[in-house]
Amino acid sequence: MASMRVRWWMGSVLLGCGPGLPDGVQGFSDGFADEIGDTSTGDTIGDGDGDPTTGDGDGDGVCPQIELASEQSFVFEDLLAGDEPSLVPELCLPVVSADRSLLWVAPTTGVYQMALLSEVEAWASVTAGKCEGPSFGCVFGDGTLFEFEAVAGEPYTFVVESNQTGFFQLQVQLAGGTQSCPIGQLFGPIDFVGGSTLGAPGQFGSDCGGAESSDLGWLFIPEVSGTYRFDTAGSSFDTVLEVLGDVCGGPVLACNDDNEFNTNAVVDVELQAGQPVTVVVDGYGGQSGEYQLSLELLGSSSGLCDSAEFLPSTLPVALAWPIDLDFGNLFFDCSFANSERRLRWTAPEDALVRVRQTALPNFSGLAVFPDGCSEAGFECQVSGSDFEPEVVLSVVAGQELLIVSEYEFGQPGDVQLTIEPFAPVVGCGTPLPAGVPSQAMGTTNGSNNDYIGTCAFNPAPEREFWWTAPATGNYTISTAGSTYDSLIYVRNGGCDGVELGCNDDWEGSLSAQLDVGLIAGQTISIFVDGYNGPGSFDLTITQN
Repeated sequence: MASMRVRWWMGSVLLGCGPGLPDGVQGFSDGFADEIGDTSTGDTIGDGDGDPTTGDGDGDGVCPQIELASEQSFVFEDLLAGDEPSLVPELCLPVVSADRSLLWVAPTTGVYQMALLSEVEAWASVTAGKCEGPSFGCVFGDGTLFEFEAVAGEPYTFVVESNQTGFFQLQVQLAGGTQSCPIGQLFGPIDFVGGSTLGAPGQFGSDCGGAESSDLGWLFIPEVSGTYRFDTAGSSFDTVLEVLGDVCGGPVLACNDDNEFNTNAVVDVELQAGQPVTVVVDGYGGQSGEYQLSLELLGSSSGLCDSAEFLPSTLPVALAWPIDLDFGNLFFDCSFANSERRLRWTAPEDALVRVRQTALPNFSGLAVFPDGCSEAGFECQVSGSDFEPEVVLSVVAGQELLIVSEYEFGQPGDVQLTIEPFAPVVGCGTPLPAGVPSQAMGTTNGSNNDYIGTCAFNPAPEREFWWTAPATGNYTISTAGSTYDSLIYVRNGGCDGVELGCNDDWEGSLSAQLDVGLIAGQTISIFVDGYNGPGSFDLTITQN
């Protein structure tokens, strides 16, 4: 087992390591008390007020230095300076060492478990009586579990020894806890839990170890098939991980003792959706202590489809649901929305279709996988302040689409998803080159005066163009470089569509410019007009 630097935790908040711990720091006690039902909160730590019932040091230089409360479990932590005088004959170290002696009266007859965690090399022992009885044995400060028998009402002395300076933590717990398996349940695709195996039963073991250590099992039922990673990074002892193929039992699907860098355990295992497994946090060589267990879905070839609902294979088809419903968040590559619904739809015929979603004023995103459950690629659109996501694509009869509707709950309302036949919009006038940048040059001389924008005051000939946005975003339409006083106005769709903007002089110049937000596939008509008459123009479309 590799050496490690111990850190004290309170719940899941790192308190740090070394000098400067605040008074009353409870260390690991919160974690294992919650796991096995113990009500001790570590109040045995001395604060120097002289009350022996709370484990305070009396500072008189004799053994025992500290008297602990008579509790079934406690956590005591302190700084031991290597140059302090030795007050107790050396029990575990062959050289004269500083020590800390703690007197405790067993509240219940039974088998107790003791563990020492230390920043430096240190040992702990327990003896019968008040500093003068025989020793039950020694345990090194690496979190290894040590058991001893105690009789109710009898005194026992714990002695911590070291010839180095550092913080230590002594944990004692009545063994034989009734914690059953599983202790709880993990939920994918990402989860994180923590606690302590101190005092837990030793139920499991594998070829990687763990048979002699206390352990805890967590149930996990994956919603999607894929490769999952479990690891114990951040744990305070040499952990072992086992993944069993059933609820608190079954074959060992994977196990690991140490990863390539340290004594934390990590396993990657392929799991099927709906397959219950038990993830066991175990210890190497009898060790136990505070652990952290994390879960992450590394990859899935068809995971989104496993929990997707089937839509009727018709055109059109529509579905609506309250926006505060959450069907689980498995997809993270389109938008930051934390709720989603996954759907599968099969095209009944060859068609050009539009998949669109309505959730305003709430934010939403729409991902469409044209190749269905193969997840070979997808198109993503997100909503803006005044437009909703939509995807237009050609399908053939029998083609399946995988659709992920993502949404963020903010204000009450519904999410509405529609798949409908789509007739492409033909704009007004001459088509501009596809994509960005798109450019056209010409003159309005000899053109008709058929249209007028809201910012046009003097009738003049105009030229009409139409263009389709290749992607959702903001676009700049400009007549910079034109040789006359030009103006432009933009309409949604065709010649008579709703005006999206109109500009005459941009920042004092005689050219015009408009910034418009468009969604992929949206067709607009652009009118190049003049203020006092015709002239030569240069029209350019760029994306911001």
